[in-house]
Amino acid sequence: MSDPVRITQLRLKNVRTFKELTLDLDGLTVLIGENGAGKSTIIEACQLLSSIATAESRFGHVFAAIHGGGKLLVRNGEDHLVLGARIQYGKVTLDYDIAIATDGTILDERLFCLNPKTAPKGLTLLRHANGEVTVLHRNVDVKVAPTQPAVSAFGPRGPIPDEHGTEQPGIAWCLEGLRGIEVHLPPEVLALWASRLRGTRTEMRSGVALQPATDGLDLLGTNLPNVYQELKNLGSDHWNRTLGLIRLGLGEEIDDVVLGADVNGTISLSMRLRGELGVVPAAVLADGELAYLELVAITRLPRDARTLLVFDEPDVHLHPNTLMRAVDIFDEIAESHPVILTTHNDRLLDFIPEPSRKVALCALDRSTRTTTLRRPDPEVLARWLERYRGVGEIRAEGFEGLAFKATPVSEGASGGGSRESPR
Repeated sequence: MSDPVRITQLRLKNVRTFKELTLDLDGLTVLIGENGAGKSTIIEACQLLSSIATAESRFGHVFAAIHGGGKLLVRNGEDHLVLGARIQYGKVTLDYDIAIATDGTILDERLFCLNPKTAPKGLTLLRHANGEVTVLHRNVDVKVAPTQPAVSAFGPRGPIPDEHGTEQPGIAWCLEGLRGIEVHLPPEVLALWASRLRGTRTEMRSGVALQPATDGLDLLGTNLPNVYQELKNLGSDHWNRTLGLIRLGLGEEIDDVVLGADVNGTISLSMRLRGELGVVPAAVLADGELAYLELVAITRLPRDARTLLVFDEPDVHLHPNTLMRAVDIFDEIAESHPVILTTHNDRLLDFIPEPSRKVALCALDRSTRTTTLRRPDPEVLARWLERYRGVGEIRAEGFEGLAFKATPVSEGASGGGSRESPR
């Protein structure tokens, strides 16, 4: 079995309120901070990094039309931004960075290998600047548009030596790492009556076209019925464990999740309750019930290709009594690959184990519109936790800034060898 590919670091430069950010990822990371401090910016940057691999030649369109281009992304007063990720494959570490001008033109792009056994000073695998592309310092004849990342034009090309001196597809590993970044937002659970008043559809409640869930759960969970159909197809043992997790969060009266198809080729979801309680269709399930079913789907659907899970405010719609189960779900996922969450929920924060390692504060200096990332000093936080039950209660009492008054971890980008960050 091959080693999994994982994203172990994110880097941002000149992205909205972030002048420079380096965020190391290991297990679960929970981002907190006031509104406008940059949490959602990190979420969006992760989606943009994923688009480098998934959009390929259409990346320029994604950057400009979907994310708003430089006008909405680049820090005020700057003419470009830089996105970067560290990709780990076994003992090989890859650093990928891309500098993008406000008009979407790619100014500089680099893929750098950190492998101390075969390349103690590091090795530049790919460089894309001034319209020229080099692989292992050799010019290559590859045509890319000014707004297309060169790494997406290669596929498995661009070999690098591993510790045995054989060649491995470093560029393919980079693409695999970026493609595996999975981003989620709170599910679209608008009440069916409200969507009808607006003349729209709420797919999660009214049914979706029956099709395989090969790409996992959609951004807003709209294909949830298809995902549950996939979960049921994984066998009775897997489904019974899934059903047990559903009962832990929603109650022992849950007998089953029922999928129904109609003549129009759509599939809808319902919950069957024990005894005489009947069947409850998704159209009238509570918002929190649908949101919890989404979390279960994320953790139970096998996703070997996932390299990083990112979820913006997963606690939205959830009852406080369900939050502990949600934290357990994300802690379980984080055992196999990094997870980033954002939250404003104090109860969720109180359930986070090892908060000094897992919680980070986005602190915004409003005078300069600059965000820094702070982690608490473990000893300082331990003293606070002698009086408060968790980070959430500390924040609720207004002492968040004091508990996280530690040296910022976001200034400067950590690299390896002689690599220089683009621009």
